Amino acid sequence: MVQSELYNPYRQLEKLYKAEDYLTEGDFSERMSTLLDKLTISYKENYGSKENVRLSVPDITRLLYKTDLKKLRDAIISYLQLKEQIWLLFDNIDKGWPSSGLVKEDLIIIRTLVDASRKLQREFSKSKIELFPIIFLRNDVYDLLIESTSDRQKEAKVNLDWVDPDLLREVIRLRIVASLDGEKDSFDELWRSICISHYKGEETSQFLIDRCLMRPRFLINLINQCLGFAVNLNHKKIEEEDIEKGLGSFSVDVLTDISYEIRDVFKEAENIMYSFLTCKVDLSHEEIRGIIAESEISEDLIEKVIDILLWYGFLGLRLKNQDVKYIFNLNYNMQLLKGLIRKNIDNFTYSINPAFWPSLMIEN
Repeated sequence: MVQSELYNPYRQLEKLYKAEDYLTEGDFSERMSTLLDKLTISYKENYGSKENVRLSVPDITRLLYKTDLKKLRDAIISYLQLKEQIWLLFDNIDKGWPSSGLVKEDLIIIRTLVDASRKLQREFSKSKIELFPIIFLRNDVYDLLIESTSDRQKEAKVNLDWVDPDLLREVIRLRIVASLDGEKDSFDELWRSICISHYKGEETSQFLIDRCLMRPRFLINLINQCLGFAVNLNHKKIEEEDIEKGLGSFSVDVLTDISYEIRDVFKEAENIMYSFLTCKVDLSHEEIRGIIAESEISEDLIEKVIDILLWYGFLGLRLKNQDVKYIFNLNYNMQLLKGLIRKNIDNFTYSINPAFWPSLMIEN
């Protein structure tokens, strides 16, 4: 394709776009705030101090835009027809959410975004343009969205949760390979070059994976914490004391991060994990309820708080003569986890994830 075939339509599109004086900097909430300010000014210019004004869709469009939208739409289509495929990605949506937690209006915005993406896809398909919109949502937010949606099966869902420890090892192997200028050794060989093999009788990579809540970002952070102490203490590789100190720092970080995530969806339980300070590792259902009740959570919300702690991997189920089962061991299927509780009602205890032991001063 000749460069001018792409350049000229792009310049035309840029000209129409800049005529509207769009704000392209800042996050979504900042741009939305600026748009609302412009809308307020435009309304006052057109309607002054009139009250109870009913606006049609065309009226709102005229208030929002100065540009002829048909010209702008035609310019976009003309340019995109020169592309083979269009991928439209929406990420970091939660950055604009209030610190008070997710509310009904936030879910409406997400639902509207999904509907707008679907409509945009249909519009572009009329001009033979392949558009693939993708919206990245946290799993807990997605579940809240589904609960408030009647047409649950219309949107395709791809789960990006990590449930296989070997996949996490491969992530670490690739990062080590990248830092060692292309060495292609196995994970075990590479891991032994930077870390001791065992810590308190456990294989070190599995020990760290068991404390990362099966999140690659958390695992990378934990290893970096350990590596940082090793470098500062002039150790040739990560030693036992580096793991202990690194885990302590990481535990504080993960406690803070998960508290923020809980706050986003359930404000009342924002600081609930701190209520488990210095408690036992394994707790009965009544003991869990007692701890939550002491944090001034109302009686009718206690079971919901327990579900949230299970969902985020803070609590797991220790079944009789079996290892602890966390939500990520069951593919994040909350119904399976609650089914295990019902099936083993008299033969299980809740167990606090070891990732939180150092920060909550819990001794095993």
